[in-house]
Amino acid sequence: MNKTLQLENQLLNEIRSNKYPPGKLIPSRNSLAKKFDCSRTTVERAIANLTRNGYLEARKGSGTFVRSSSGLSVPIQTVWLVEVGDLVDSWTSSSRILNRPLDIKMEVMRIQYEDIAAKFDRLARPGNAVIWVVPDVSHIFTMNLLRERGVPQLLINRHYEGFDCVYTDSKASLREGLAWLMGESGNQLALVTLPVGEHTPYYVDRLLAFYPLCFELGAKIRSEHLIELKGNPLETASEAANMLFGTPHAPKGIFLTDYRFALPLVVIARSMKIEPSRDFKILAFDFNPDLEHVQGIGMMIQNYTRFGMEAVRWLERLNSGEQRYPFRVPVKTVFYAAGQKEN
Repeated sequence: MNKTLQLENQLLNEIRSNKYPPGKLIPSRNSLAKKFDCSRTTVERAIANLTRNGYLEARKGSGTFVRSSSGLSVPIQTVWLVEVGDLVDSWTSSSRILNRPLDIKMEVMRIQYEDIAAKFDRLARPGNAVIWVVPDVSHIFTMNLLRERGVPQLLINRHYEGFDCVYTDSKASLREGLAWLMGESGNQLALVTLPVGEHTPYYVDRLLAFYPLCFELGAKIRSEHLIELKGNPLETASEAANMLFGTPHAPKGIFLTDYRFALPLVVIARSMKIEPSRDFKILAFDFNPDLEHVQGIGMMIQNYTRFGMEAVRWLERLNSGEQRYPFRVPVKTVFYAAGQKEN
């Protein structure tokens, strides 16, 4: 990360933490250069970027202040949805859910990740906003370039430092899910996961929520039942089944960070005369319709309808002149088990 962007993020964090609240005069350029051990030129560039992005405003003869409103110089006219998945239907229904029309005149454009470099200049035009749907770590560089151009951005189901976002609340979701799992199967649990990679940062959220909750709720996990498998879940489910059920201390409750393990695990268990609900229960993120009516399977469905609602609210705030930062909205999953759905 270059020094200007690093300083920009540090100042932005202090603004968001309310160290410098709206209307507050920020320290002088020389003071900031000394505080962050950088050149005055770096400070000037960082402040210029934050001013262009609507965080700061210069008042002649007075200094630079934290802006009290979004202050967009150009109203949002075009919204780019990058790598749209389930958000499409939610987007079209969001205004109805909010029970009011979306006042922003816009054209919703959909592009894939591989088109970003070729279309960057179009993304970066004044009047644009970009909504990233489940971006991975490799796209943070492009996000930072767009931020330098003053393009408002919202991340859907990801939360990277320094960006507006609406994302799955893994801890609240798992608290509900684990309460169900342990209520059904007792406190002897197992974990099956894939390695964390740049395309799967959500595993980190799920694991960071899982371990403390296990301690808090009194769950017990044997070391051999902390299972990390490499490769496609369809290809490694047999290995997982042997590690779970081929021991004298087979767990009654199993948490899967990836729902793709669930169906093959059930199929293989049944081939071993081991039946879900009777012999074990599964808790997994996301929904598999093939398991909808299978007893003993709990699924935490990510709420893309709510994500769409929050995206509309974010856009309305952009053009309304409201204070728009920070916009970080955690959303709990919808829990589903044995044909019964609860909010």
